[in-house]
Amino acid sequence: MADISAITALDGVTYSIKDSEAREHLVPSAGTTGQVLTKTASGYGWADASGGGNVDTVNGISPDAQKNVQTDVVLTQAEYDALPSSKLTDNVNYFISDGAYHPQGSSIDAGGVIYDNTDSGLTATTVQAAIDENASSITDFINHLPYLQEITGTTTSAGLITLTVPFEKVVSVNVASVGNNWYALTRKAGTGNAACFIFDNGSTTVANTSVTLAVWRLP
Repeated sequence: MADISAITALDGVTYSIKDSEAREHLVPSAGTTGQVLTKTASGYGWADASGGGNVDTVNGISPDAQKNVQTDVVLTQAEYDALPSSKLTDNVNYFISDGAYHPQGSSIDAGGVIYDNTDSGLTATTVQAAIDENASSITDFINHLPYLQEITGTTTSAGLITLTVPFEKVVSVNVASVGNNWYALTRKAGTGNAACFIFDNGSTTVANTSVTLAVWRLP
């Protein structure tokens, strides 16, 4: 019987140890919403969650120092305009709350789309302004291209025809009315317009003759 008592006592110790381990793993009381169960020096307890996650990227968006990934931020137009340039390249989608909403597939006002003019040298800062600036440059370029103007007149006894084209706008003049290699020698007339001496294929002027000139001129 003594041995049985010893075994009983030993079993009691065993039960006591198991009960102690079980109590240690029980969910502790207290704690608040949002806290997490964590291992402590004395067992387990409730603690506030640290950090904002442990992801590396979400859809290619890098998290901040706290591992938070925030890709959509809603701002007013004034708040967006006040952002430093560094914030415009931080992989965040900014939505303007007081602007027009444009669902996928709908038209977007090009005047509201930012344009980086660093490489182009344009002064425009929106897509619409860049298009307009380029269109203006193209139009200006075209308007300054030489064009052909035909002028018909009768030479004087000295073989001279005065044109109604300013001398500085004349690029070249060719005789177009005959095919015998006549040519025009251009000079500035007293009125500031161009004047042409018409010569035959030698050194003789063509006097008192109707001549058609092909004048390449600037606008």
